[in-house]
Amino acid sequence: MPTEIVLLRHGQCTGNVAARASAKGDHSLFVPEIRNQESSLWPLTPLGVKQSSLAGTWIKENIAPAFDFCFSSDQTRSIETAEHLGFTGTSWVEEPLLREREWGGAENLPVPERDALFQDLGISPTEDSLAWSPPNGESMITVTKRLRLFFEKPRKLISSKRVLVVSHGGPLQAFRVLQHQVKPSRYVEFIGGDNYIRNCHIFHYLEKRNGKRNFPMYSLEWSIFLDKDNHWVEASRNI
Repeated sequence: MPTEIVLLRHGQCTGNVAARASAKGDHSLFVPEIRNQESSLWPLTPLGVKQSSLAGTWIKENIAPAFDFCFSSDQTRSIETAEHLGFTGTSWVEEPLLREREWGGAENLPVPERDALFQDLGISPTEDSLAWSPPNGESMITVTKRLRLFFEKPRKLISSKRVLVVSHGGPLQAFRVLQHQVKPSRYVEFIGGDNYIRNCHIFHYLEKRNGKRNFPMYSLEWSIFLDKDNHWVEASRNI
């Protein structure tokens, strides 16, 4: 496994704005463009572009100016985030295994319609276990399997020093579940509170565990994110 790995969630996208407004009671942003567009095509907002640029600057100044390998999800918001990080001359590999968790189209609905759909199908409207999944979507168990495949698939990952990955909230949380060896009984607690993954949230993993190619792979996790005043908030955790 790499000596160090940096995971980054994409910047704010149009779907994020609509979903967050709907969660606060304003459903007006679920216009036809959001409802009918494949969510994999949702682009960054101007704020998302700014967040990506700021994240790229922070990574270059505080972690490394370049990486041995750089991967992004093959979905639009991740591709655009990678472009705006500003790593000149970097060749990005677009990886389907890094795609956002599949929500089966529920992500295209405002909260009341989404909750009604879940209720009609007898599904909890909120994630209540590792096995929970939206209709026609993926459970976190499935997403963790994808992440394992990603780290087992490219042999060039094994001997590289630094790797940068741009992905989504679901896969990043799946990586953390694997890295922290989260038990099913602790999953709901683990993903709540301070463990919420923000747009352009950076996770830096280092202090590789000698001789280990399986999770947990690292002994130290740094969490770095922008607060509402555009100040970077940093915290470390031993694993």
